[in-house]
Amino acid sequence: MYELLMLLVFVGTLAVMGVTIVSIGVAIGLSIVLMLFFGVLGMLFKWLPVLIVIAIVYYFVKKKS
Repeated sequence: MYELLMLLVFVGTLAVMGVTIVSIGVAIGLSIVLMLFFGVLGMLFKWLPVLIVIAIVYYFVKKKS
């Protein structure tokens, strides 16, 4: 799925800017930034249940003391 997203961003950027050396660099940079963003978002959703449990435990421990 991420590979398809990167390909679409890359081709879309090249279609808008034209095919030059600068636009290829911009397309690669934009693809890397978007892949990092969606990777972090995916990890957040993966770890969300664990983070909720940690927050609940912290709340009850903090409330006792």
